[in-house]
Amino acid sequence: MTPWHGDYLHHVDLAEAVTASLLEGTQATPEIKDVKVRATDAAAKRLRRSDSPAPHSEWDVELEETDVAELVSATMAAINGWLEPPGLKAGWLHAYLVLGDAVDANAKARVEATLQRLRSGGLVEAVERTNLERAFVAELIGGCRKVVIGYTVKRDMPGLDGPAVERLYARGAHWLKGEPL
Repeated sequence: MTPWHGDYLHHVDLAEAVTASLLEGTQATPEIKDVKVRATDAAAKRLRRSDSPAPHSEWDVELEETDVAELVSATMAAINGWLEPPGLKAGWLHAYLVLGDAVDANAKARVEATLQRLRSGGLVEAVERTNLERAFVAELIGGCRKVVIGYTVKRDMPGLDGPAVERLYARGAHWLKGEPL
């Protein structure tokens, strides 16, 4: 869940509470010694402090880069202009796509049932939906088997103004006139 997700505001108070507790130092910090880190791809290897890789079978932490856009596109289907599954752009679905494979076996059925409820669109009340999304994300991150430690912001995307947006508007105008793009 990032500030760039449309449903981030449903979770912002939780993010602020965690940030505040980390900055205040109210949480006990465990002493970490001799952690063996395994990095599975080039981006993850850049984060590792040592150039010597951990043996294949002896590691404590694994770093891997996940392209959420690839996960979403593998899940997406377009039917008559509608994008499937519901919630395709929502942070809770992205969290599931990234963290769902690491859910504890005891919680797996509960997580899948909640996912089906969120995808069904049967939740009428906004408060009920928001609370279910919050509980769903909390269930996904519970147990710390897999944790998101960061994300890349695409700075090359057009903002709300500037030359990139002007080119985009011009391209759209050509398309509306039936001209080739």
